[in-house]
Amino acid sequence: MPFEAESTPPSPTRPAPAPRQLSGRAVVVYIGLFFGSIICANAALVYSALRTLSGGPLANAYDASQTYNKSIASARVQNERGWRAEITTRAEADGARVAFILRDRDGAPVGEAQVEARFEHPFDRRADRTASLAQAGATYEGLVRDVHPGQWTLVIEAIAAGESVYVTRNRLSLTLAANAGEQR
Repeated sequence: MPFEAESTPPSPTRPAPAPRQLSGRAVVVYIGLFFGSIICANAALVYSALRTLSGGPLANAYDASQTYNKSIASARVQNERGWRAEITTRAEADGARVAFILRDRDGAPVGEAQVEARFEHPFDRRADRTASLAQAGATYEGLVRDVHPGQWTLVIEAIAAGESVYVTRNRLSLTLAANAGEQR
């Protein structure tokens, strides 16, 4: 006798669920939700970017590159002179006192110049403050008013015969006048 498999009758269990149909309307809704969330995220980022740091104005890239090239050439000339600066700052009730001495390669004070000190705020150009420094012997000194405690970039520029002969940029942190010591 040949072997025959017994057939088992189907059991009375739950029928298999019918596959869920994906309709065209559901596809449109899913795609709309996806792109809507992307648009909302981008709008929030653009709003945040426009509300915060504005950056500096840039007329065009060509002018910016020419200005950059001129600053590199000026820095090379300044380095060839071998001049060195001694800068001291001290927070006061009205702002920050700046003392500046410019020495040549041999350590002798450099002759007369018009010296300007500028405190640049790292984020807000409206907070920048400028003052001319008066000469007292070899030292140029002045008070830059309305400079609050915090992080600053101190830019000092010496001008002689209508030409910028020395520029230095220094990051510093000013403390309250009561706790102020000398900063560098």
